[in-house]
Amino acid sequence: MKKTADRPPNLRRAYFESRFGQLHCRTAFPSTGGFDELTPLVGLHDAPGSGASLAPLLPLLGQDRSVYLPDLPGCGQSDGPKAPASVADYATAVGEMLQGLRLRQIDVLGVGAGAAIAVELALWFGPGLRRLVLAQLPAEGVVPATAAVPDLSGTQLQADWQAGLGPKPDGAELARQCRVFGERIAGGAAACWPAAAVGRWLLRERLALLTVPVLVLEREQASPSAKVVLPAARIDAFGGAGDFSPLQVVRNVRSLREFLDG
Repeated sequence: MKKTADRPPNLRRAYFESRFGQLHCRTAFPSTGGFDELTPLVGLHDAPGSGASLAPLLPLLGQDRSVYLPDLPGCGQSDGPKAPASVADYATAVGEMLQGLRLRQIDVLGVGAGAAIAVELALWFGPGLRRLVLAQLPAEGVVPATAAVPDLSGTQLQADWQAGLGPKPDGAELARQCRVFGERIAGGAAACWPAAAVGRWLLRERLALLTVPVLVLEREQASPSAKVVLPAARIDAFGGAGDFSPLQVVRNVRSLREFLDG
């Protein structure tokens, strides 16, 4: 008999309600139909962008746990606020989606601006949040370059396109990149607001409130903030030049799984 873990997960899309309207969400569910699953994982992407940037994780982790990758408010295919909101506002909107799903316990992964929102979600969700993974934590008091309105002149778009591709993209990888890239600019200015909110976010103050196990994925020369404020956190660094991309999370999926399953 074929092992359950070897069966591909069921991949779906859905919309869930939040204070800003409907949130579009990519999901993966084990073929067991809910029996003997591990803790569900919620993944929060960087901004601007969408859950499509983390979609390669769905088949990798969805065999034995449910995975939810919402488009942050105003990003991708999700409704958003009418004016710039705070990091806590974005976290609360995601939390309201999770309340509607009646999830009692979750693990959370956040990348870039999504990492800041993941911290706020952990504080909002309370004891039901079991483990937290933070990739490319933003520097405190620094407004990310991605907070600017997307440059449609072509120069930055070309750089973003190249940065998102794998080393040897095949047809499937190119198709994935087209989806990721299109949703990255779909929200216009509103898709940049989560990154702008990070510039006003008190990183060290909020990190110090965490009481859950934390895994930090960062570049080797990244800011030491997490290590100083979270001495008990596991820090996994990766080498190589250039900015952190969601593909780095996929390439570190073994570390991610070990931490979540530990």
